[in-house]
Amino acid sequence: MSGWSIWVLEYSRILDMPLSALITGKHGPEIRALPFSYIYLRGHGHHVLVDIGYDDRAYAGELAASAGAVNWQPPATVLAEVGIRPEDIDTVLVTHAHFDHFGNTGAFPKARFYLQERELTSWVWTMALPHEQQFINDSIDPDDVLRAVALAKAGRLELVDGDRADVLPGISLWAAHDTHTFGSMFVEVEAGDDESMRFVLSGDAVYVYENVDGLDGDGLIRPGGLTLDRLKGIRTIAQMKAMVPTTRQIVPMHEARLAEVFPSRLSANDLWVTAVHVQPGEESYV
Repeated sequence: MSGWSIWVLEYSRILDMPLSALITGKHGPEIRALPFSYIYLRGHGHHVLVDIGYDDRAYAGELAASAGAVNWQPPATVLAEVGIRPEDIDTVLVTHAHFDHFGNTGAFPKARFYLQERELTSWVWTMALPHEQQFINDSIDPDDVLRAVALAKAGRLELVDGDRADVLPGISLWAAHDTHTFGSMFVEVEAGDDESMRFVLSGDAVYVYENVDGLDGDGLIRPGGLTLDRLKGIRTIAQMKAMVPTTRQIVPMHEARLAEVFPSRLSANDLWVTAVHVQPGEESYV
């Protein structure tokens, strides 16, 4: 069968993220760069994005600046690195609705969006909580929730209830509820004909490799610091590990060390372009 090519495209970054925020139980002053990225999939006649970043001109830009994000580039600039335009994207798979993953719907006018129903309805619920409980909303732009409703009105949003096999050929969606967010999900990609070409695109259920492999080789799954239910986070990562033959086939879009694992290059804007898997005969762009 034909398969999928997979690129991770960085569009902004935080230079000095506390590692304690990325790995549960990792205490101390250590910091690490935190790339903000989305993942582009090409295959079966489709152009697909996993998450879409944020619009720096909107409230999300203020959220990003407050977190220390720098060097934001618009989708037209980032996607040009792999030879496409935002209007070429026909499908967007949203792992969760935090501002840096679901904050740029207007940039993709021809795309159909897929989001867990629980993710949308839960953020509506949290927005109605009493003021003293509103900190739960610190990583969302409320206008993104309204824009999701607008997409639904326009017939461009499909709400997913749990797991969904073959949303496109070789691409399946897996619910990861109550892990990073109420309705998170991750994406399984059969990029080729055998399991060595199977990849899990983790969303924020995995930030960095230590979430999967543990600290100093101890083998303990340690979910990200921003996890609603730690046990569900651990079990979701264990589920991912069971899907692939090697843990490096779990692809975290916030992992700064992807370039140490996959062919990569820095763009003219000093942002990483990483080729996770490229179909035979296709340009790698790195």
